[in-house]
Amino acid sequence: MGARRLGFVTYLVTVFALVTCTFHGDAAETTDLLVTQVQDALATHASGDVDAALEKYDALTADTDSFGRLSPNAASSVLNNAGGIRYSAGDTYGAFPYWERAVRVDPTHAESLVNLALLLSEDRGEHETALRLARTAVKLRPEHAKSHHLLGNILQRLGQIPEAHLRFKTAEALASDAQAKRGGEGGDDAHSENIHKRYEAKHVGFLQSTGVSSDNLNGDEFIMLETVSVVPLVFRIKGFLTQQERETLIRLAEPEMETSRTLADEDTNIKQGSKKPPPRVSSTAWLPTRGNSVSETITNRAADVLQLDPATRFVSSERLQVLKYTQGGYFDAHHESTAFLNRFVTLLYYLDGPGAGNGGETVFPLAPDGFGGEESGAQQRERGLHDLQGNITAVCEMGARTKPIPGDAIMFFNLDEAGAVDSNAIHAACEVTNGVKWAANHWFKYPETTTRKGSKTNTDEKELR
Repeated sequence: MGARRLGFVTYLVTVFALVTCTFHGDAAETTDLLVTQVQDALATHASGDVDAALEKYDALTADTDSFGRLSPNAASSVLNNAGGIRYSAGDTYGAFPYWERAVRVDPTHAESLVNLALLLSEDRGEHETALRLARTAVKLRPEHAKSHHLLGNILQRLGQIPEAHLRFKTAEALASDAQAKRGGEGGDDAHSENIHKRYEAKHVGFLQSTGVSSDNLNGDEFIMLETVSVVPLVFRIKGFLTQQERETLIRLAEPEMETSRTLADEDTNIKQGSKKPPPRVSSTAWLPTRGNSVSETITNRAADVLQLDPATRFVSSERLQVLKYTQGGYFDAHHESTAFLNRFVTLLYYLDGPGAGNGGETVFPLAPDGFGGEESGAQQRERGLHDLQGNITAVCEMGARTKPIPGDAIMFFNLDEAGAVDSNAIHAACEVTNGVKWAANHWFKYPETTTRKGSKTNTDEKELR
């Protein structure tokens, strides 16, 4: 799995501790109005109308006298949310002053510390400053998985591999523990809320309509799914992207390309003298799903296929991960989802190349012949993921393969119907033997909820990428 960019926004949905002290008379009325305005802004944001929410946040922060009556925590929460809206729209320059001010107002506001550290590291390359902020956030919330994961990303960029590896492991352990506790409290995980459409597959080659129309349908009235594999559940969507969309994504990503990283890199580097080949040979860039008409159109199209609610689709969607594989490039067998990265579905977009006969296929090694045969599938699972890794040629001779046809999308579900990781969804990008392959991963995940019954304050925390 690759090291991921993360973004955080916290919605404060109660009015506890909103003001610093008690007021009387006219001041009390002014404070009541302030509380109402904050509640209204938060409710607007939670509804998914981020543009209107940003206007309300800005109106609050512009009135310095009134805004000064908010408690430091509440003021930082408002600033943090406003910065998150800017950042999720791809406006890193505009997000910075919100998060910087939030940290000044309340140096103990963990969400703002994490967000500012994220921006400084991922978008400005100021890793040392980001490291200090991330360490403070971890001290404030040692149980917070995402803070550890961000700290791991920063440490990785600074070459501090052993501690980065530890932080990634800690994040996964904390997420697994939180997931188990939620299950023990009545199983109120987001997957039980049926927030997305899960298509069924009768047999390989089975065609079904999504009921979603598009401008790029190759003569079809609706977007069609063609079954590639039953177990795991994999579909091909022909002509999902237009040529203009593909060219735009490549043009936007090309100047931002960096060497791809994975968590497995740490294992390879820690084991001194290891001759195991790198798990991934490619380059990567991240594109926001908001603030660009092409990315927004693609996100909405994918969300329509999954029948995601308009208010949550951009919260559920991660940034587009654009990938470039030159000759000899590949990505070894891996899984997209863990307890920490709770991705229920992947849409893999083929953008360009490498051309017929030049490799670059996507393979699902635990999908025997694409039919999900029970006996042979069980035998292969017994071999374990370790036995599949390290030999991309052997991996690509197994299971079901999809050809990289530009414009097509491959959609596969990483979790089963109960929301557990589907171990069959392991896959790999086969070696490009000639030419250049461009592709993009588009992950959708369950919005995180940290609401607890009986608590005085309830907080919905959502990632905005």
